[in-house]
Amino acid sequence: MTATTVLPLHIVSTRVLDGPNAWSDRPVARFMIDPGSIDPPSERTLIQALGGEETAPFSNADVDAGQLFAALVLEIQQSAGYEVSLGLSWNAGPAGWYEVVCEYQEKNLVHAAGDLAVRALNHLFLQIEPGFDFAGEFDRTHRAVTESLGIDEHSRAILRAARRCGIPVRHCEANRGLIELGTGIYQQRYMGRSSSKTRLIPHRIAYSKSLTNHVLGERGLPVPKGVVVSSAKRAVAVADDIGFPVVVKPLNLNHGRGVFTKLRNADEVRSAYTRSTAISGSRTVLVEQFIEGRDYRVFVADGKVKAIVERLKPSTTGDGVRTVRELLDAVNAEPRRQPGQPMKPVPLEETEAVLYQQGLTLDSVPEAGTTFFLHHLGGSGHGGSNAVRTEEIHPDNVRLIEFAVKTVGLDICGVDVLTPDIGVPLGEIGGVINEVNSGPEFGVHIRPLQGESRDVGQDYIDLLFPPGTPYRIPVVGVTGSAGVEATCERVAQVLRGAGHVVGLSHAADTVVDGVPLGPWVNRGQTQFGIVLSSPVVDCAVLGVGAVDVEERGLGFSAIDTVIVTRAEKQPTKNWRDAAQVLIDLAGETGTVILDAADPRADELRARAAGSVILVSVDENHPVLRAHLHARGRAVVMAGSDSERVVLMTGSESATPIVEHAAETDRESRLTLLFAVAAAVSRDIPPESIRQT
Repeated sequence: MTATTVLPLHIVSTRVLDGPNAWSDRPVARFMIDPGSIDPPSERTLIQALGGEETAPFSNADVDAGQLFAALVLEIQQSAGYEVSLGLSWNAGPAGWYEVVCEYQEKNLVHAAGDLAVRALNHLFLQIEPGFDFAGEFDRTHRAVTESLGIDEHSRAILRAARRCGIPVRHCEANRGLIELGTGIYQQRYMGRSSSKTRLIPHRIAYSKSLTNHVLGERGLPVPKGVVVSSAKRAVAVADDIGFPVVVKPLNLNHGRGVFTKLRNADEVRSAYTRSTAISGSRTVLVEQFIEGRDYRVFVADGKVKAIVERLKPSTTGDGVRTVRELLDAVNAEPRRQPGQPMKPVPLEETEAVLYQQGLTLDSVPEAGTTFFLHHLGGSGHGGSNAVRTEEIHPDNVRLIEFAVKTVGLDICGVDVLTPDIGVPLGEIGGVINEVNSGPEFGVHIRPLQGESRDVGQDYIDLLFPPGTPYRIPVVGVTGSAGVEATCERVAQVLRGAGHVVGLSHAADTVVDGVPLGPWVNRGQTQFGIVLSSPVVDCAVLGVGAVDVEERGLGFSAIDTVIVTRAEKQPTKNWRDAAQVLIDLAGETGTVILDAADPRADELRARAAGSVILVSVDENHPVLRAHLHARGRAVVMAGSDSERVVLMTGSESATPIVEHAAETDRESRLTLLFAVAAAVSRDIPPESIRQT
């Protein structure tokens, strides 16, 4: 008897489409898969076997391997926190392969999801990899993808807010931490908690704690007394002069690293100086007055207080039986302090000093009911907690903090305030502005341990793009089976003549502000991105073909004017052609320009949700006349010799645009009409069009 050969499911090819495409207005990945020997029972069995919920897009009781693959790829992305829902599958031919289309948001993740889905399906149905643990493999995949993306929590918050607002987002492939938001002249950049609006000198002021205090103190703002020193001997002398207790902190670190507080004598200052300089790598530290009070972090964006949290120190209570070390071990064993949870363990190496200040050691057995601190700093990063206090701040303190931020000059920052109660004016109870940080932490506001979340990512987006301001340049898209390149060139010429700085890209060339980039452009997924990411252009003209919607994706999510030079034949596939994609993308606010003589003119005109402009070299064409009778707009060749170009609105109104057109053949005249119609769609006045 011959043994049956088991053939595993595998991915034959993967193509990632960036932006609107033939299947969706959202980015998708196209997989070609060979199901091998898999004969799946049902999607429900698959999802339940993997411990997931029945959220996949198919409703059939029994589904094929392609649909199961799509369901699992979506499930993996959803479990990673991404909102994706589109999954399609169809038979790809006699080989028994399937083509699968799945929505995605992060390219690295959808690739990894495809690989993990293959392993899971082969394990479930063919018993390949007997010890395969889906949950464990998912966690490893998610961590690896997150690391490869190079995107921290701050960037994710900004990306979520930008996408929610419809703002175009682009990552620099060389360093994904560099994020470009918006297009053309409206583009803003974000990297490392700084943006295009972050000014260098204020950033440098905030970087130096001593300089910040000096700048604020000179203007009468309450700051702790402090002196920069470069030796332990000088640190002790300054502490004597300021008066104990004092604080020793590095000048060049944040997040509480190297900070030692409530130092009560010379020995503690010497020890703190040694340890602080070892952590910072610099001999210079700041010796500062210790302020007794609660620790508040105030998030300020665009000069306005947006959110406040109080950072609470970690503490525990003795039971009269266990040592401090045993109590600390119990605290760190709490479920909420385990990997992936919101609170971190209390660091043992930073506990002894604060215990000493409270008369304790790790071997002490505190009396029952005695509460003591485990760290000198608060917040989840030091094993503590945090609580929202935004509504508690006194109006005088709001004005004081906003004035301090404007004094330093930062666009966004985190202000540390030490005071017994932020609900009382600082001047009345000895509160101070302790620090102004140019790279504020987002997580404490997005995921506070106590209180309601604040979407500070949206605050950042509102800073970069104040409500009502533009974030993308107008786009003119040209598609068709002929005349696309000539029409793109003529439209760009008209727009340049009207004073626009144009970015142009089509199959034969890419030109940005008159600079030809064709020989150096890598024709591929970034074709249109080269134009749209250029910070000098104020409008774009893009030639779109079938390859762009079926194999690359458009790379942009909105379009203002669509020109269909000559529509392809009615598509027979189960997806949209380029004309349909662009018309759908234009929506209710866009304008669609069609040739009245095109066989598909009526079909495409009916598909358009917004304005339609017809062009025609024959002013008596029946489709044109019907359009004008319905009060539509058109740009036509008129006159006895058909050499005048006029804009018509309805059957009676005609505005001359060109009196004597030089073009004589039909194709060149159509190209002229398309360009004029595009200018009309951009509200360019007739006199400006004539000059081009």
